[in-house]
Amino acid sequence: MDELKHECGVAALAILDPLAESLVHPLREAPDTLSRLMPRMLLDLQNRGQLAAGMTTYDPERDKIIDTYKRIGTVAEAFKTSRPNKYKSILKKHAGRAAIGHTRYATCGGHSRRLAQPFERKHASKRKWFAFAFNGNIANLKQLQDRLLDAAPDYHLTLGNDTEIIMHYLAHAMRGDENRDLVDVFAELSTTFDGS
Repeated sequence: MDELKHECGVAALAILDPLAESLVHPLREAPDTLSRLMPRMLLDLQNRGQLAAGMTTYDPERDKIIDTYKRIGTVAEAFKTSRPNKYKSILKKHAGRAAIGHTRYATCGGHSRRLAQPFERKHASKRKWFAFAFNGNIANLKQLQDRLLDAAPDYHLTLGNDTEIIMHYLAHAMRGDENRDLVDVFAELSTTFDGS
């Protein structure tokens, strides 16, 4: 039997119909707490990466509409599940009506918390403030880095990994005053990235 190959794990939660009945979560009573399910989902993906875990939540009712929590370690270590009060505090502080989560297995870089995902790009404009998680490798990373720095010399790369370059390309595609459709943005970027 081939040895088990581990990569990163990605999960997402969102309320599509707030009036719908749910067997898993009381959507009508507490839509902003849907994100509390994310650590459990990440535990199911734990075999995909044990180096770091995190989640980004969305709640349009709070000042910080997008909020990211990530730590080094397994899901249980990152979310402090063995410390009930701490775990509940994390879930309460980062509650949201949508969430993305990530468990990390290093394919490049190291074990720094800065490399843990999701990555968040803060911006004063709501449509330019985003977070994302990535599971894969970009084969043409060096060429993309060079092209970005040649086209936008004011960009600064600090991590040198594929997730950082994707973040910059997303930010670059969303620049300006035009409100671009994300499907179009990702269709355009899919022709730029060579990888999986």
